[in-house]
Amino acid sequence: SDDIVEKIQRRRILEKCHQLGHRLFLGQLELEIFTNFDPNSDESILSLQRRLADTYCSYDPPPKGDINPITEIFQNNANGKRVSQYRYLWSEVMSADAFEYLTCDEGKDLMLKGRVFRETLLELSGSKPMSENYKNF
Repeated sequence: SDDIVEKIQRRRILEKCHQLGHRLFLGQLELEIFTNFDPNSDESILSLQRRLADTYCSYDPPPKGDINPITEIFQNNANGKRVSQYRYLWSEVMSADAFEYLTCDEGKDLMLKGRVFRETLLELSGSKPMSENYKNF
């Protein structure tokens, strides 16, 4: 029934919002640790984590004393994946932009739009800076 479909859609939107909040939390925590955090200040790294969790994911913050988010950030950084959390966020933004572009106008000119997507993003990957390809798309 339509009511069940609507409930499922609302649930999926809510889950996506929670995922986005968690990604924003991790991304901001990562940036704060590597740009502004001063280990000699009055704010501990756990206090910083708690403050950002309250801002970005107050619905489900990490348990008090849980250092998993901080550990994940340091492990990613040690493995050469700097600002890895924002990579995920940007991929979400780019994915949403591509989806909107391809589905706007109720799918009219889908073949043309698909060709533009292929020629400006997929075929040129690596030959030009991604930011330039993305702007052209």
